[in-house]
Amino acid sequence: MTMFYAMEGGGVRTYLGAKTRWLAQRPQIRHSLVTSALRGPDDFSFIAVPSAPVPALKGYRIPRSIATTARTLRALRPSLIEVGDPYQFAWAAARVKRSNNVPLVAFYHSDVMNVMYRRFGKLARRTAVQYLRAVYGSFDLVMAPSRLMVELLEDVGVQRVVHQPLGVDTTLFSPCYRNDAVTMR
Repeated sequence: MTMFYAMEGGGVRTYLGAKTRWLAQRPQIRHSLVTSALRGPDDFSFIAVPSAPVPALKGYRIPRSIATTARTLRALRPSLIEVGDPYQFAWAAARVKRSNNVPLVAFYHSDVMNVMYRRFGKLARRTAVQYLRAVYGSFDLVMAPSRLMVELLEDVGVQRVVHQPLGVDTTLFSPCYRNDAVTMR
């Protein structure tokens, strides 16, 4: 579950779409994608919770209610919950963990602490650190896509953090598509 699922696309949407398609090929695994986005035509097992647009973030939506989101999640009777953002979905999932004893995993893909620091200063970063410790305190595991993210989280006191590198879609990214005319600067 995540609120970082914009209808226009993006890295999280691409990742979750690939993961969902992979899981759809394995009927022994029941999988649902719970998000605050509106449903897209290519989405499998998609469950949208009531949400409102985030004005400053084109395409992103925020859940209207943590309680409604938790009820939606409980109705799915999950055996594991993975949360892709540290906001409303994380708190809703923590409620379900407490009431239904469901293992809870987070994927921390954005450096919230340093984003807050760059935009608002030291006090905002300290507040973000306290917030992350609080929200991830009930999680069984926090995955981060880089060793640097793991170190940042551990350095501020987030527990049970592991490195989970991102994969590469080799059908899209392959040496056979190399173009020497294209260079990176």
